[in-house]
Amino acid sequence: MPPRIRMEGLDLGYFEGRTVYDHVTGCLIWVKGSIAGDGYAYCWISRKPYYGHRLAFYLKWGRWPTEAMHSCDRKSCVAWWHIEDGTRSQNTRDAYARGRRRPKRPESMHNTHLDWPQVREIRRIRAEEGLTYREIGERFGIAQNTTRYICKGQTWKE
Repeated sequence: MPPRIRMEGLDLGYFEGRTVYDHVTGCLIWVKGSIAGDGYAYCWISRKPYYGHRLAFYLKWGRWPTEAMHSCDRKSCVAWWHIEDGTRSQNTRDAYARGRRRPKRPESMHNTHLDWPQVREIRRIRAEEGLTYREIGERFGIAQNTTRYICKGQTWKE
């Protein structure tokens, strides 16, 4: 939770003149202020940076959100009515469900030792030859658990 900040005289009116209302989406778009590298609006209060959507939530409800979740998927929106409080896992699930995040493909990860033909071969060997996970892992230079996850379809999902 951010430290207490001086809020004397600060209310939701803070956003007037810094935002434009989008009549189509109902968003309150941050236009006069800073936009962080991740696309979120932010402002400085008492020489500390605060994300605009988190500040709007605080000014409306009197507490900081655990994890601020946008219902509109617009990072520059600071409309308190588009922000819900949630957990990190809820926010992550929501981002995947709405297509804002995509799972990384195993072959694109920096530490992978395999490619798709090898993964298919591992699955074939397990199904047809019945080798143990350890034996297959030794053959391909990977851990026994990695082999098991591949064969059970928990990783390298097609």
